[in-house]
Amino acid sequence: MFERLRDHYQIHDAGVLEAMRSVPRHAFVPEALQGRAYGDHALPISGSQTISQPYIVARMTELLKQDKYQPDTVRAFRLEPHPGTFNRGVVTNGWGFPDRMGRENGQDIFLYREGLLVYFDEAGWNAKLMVFTVPQPRDPTEEPRSR
Repeated sequence: MFERLRDHYQIHDAGVLEAMRSVPRHAFVPEALQGRAYGDHALPISGSQTISQPYIVARMTELLKQDKYQPDTVRAFRLEPHPGTFNRGVVTNGWGFPDRMGRENGQDIFLYREGLLVYFDEAGWNAKLMVFTVPQPRDPTEEPRSR
């Protein structure tokens, strides 16, 4: 997938390519389709939604970085999945244990330094809102978490 993004689609931004390399796309698709998660196509996830073709994701991310991009400005994609699409198990299987957990307005929140913030429903099981941002800096004295 990465070579195709770089060679065929001309995605050359190292940060974008690294983000595409580090996001576990297979964790966001049904188990039966996980072998196709890194292919050059969109895939159905659930709730009549799809995960976009890797090129579309890479190009949108690359466009955010162009035209007066300032790295200290937070840029984000917001996803409001259909109920049941992303539950706590899917999130932790794909992203591992969160760097931080908390509660806000009665909802559980997971924060990942890779740039994912997940708000769960009041029951604490289904992801209600997912916000993808630029990765957060890691404290150099802190041990990396395991996936």
